[in-house]
Amino acid sequence: MWHCGQRATKWNPFTRFGFKVWTTVPLYRVALGNFDLCFSGDAGFANNVRQNPAPPEFKLLRVTLPQKPQDQFIDDFLHAFRSSDWNRYRHGDDWP
Repeated sequence: MWHCGQRATKWNPFTRFGFKVWTTVPLYRVALGNFDLCFSGDAGFANNVRQNPAPPEFKLLRVTLPQKPQDQFIDDFLHAFRSSDWNRYRHGDDWP
């Protein structure tokens, strides 16, 4: 991505419409330090995560639910979330 002649990379956030935009790596680092579970729809990113050792007490899962209108997607997500056996999933797995 390019913005104002500055390349946005995984190490370099950029600002768009007054919001600071980060790519997945800095967000992943924030999630590692603050959450037990993180979801991503990015297959390439999830694949990269799988290549590294699993961090203790943290899982990043790739969401594989089909795209739908927002309300339907949220209903499907919450249903899958409530019925999931979290011990069954490893760091970097596809979910649900």
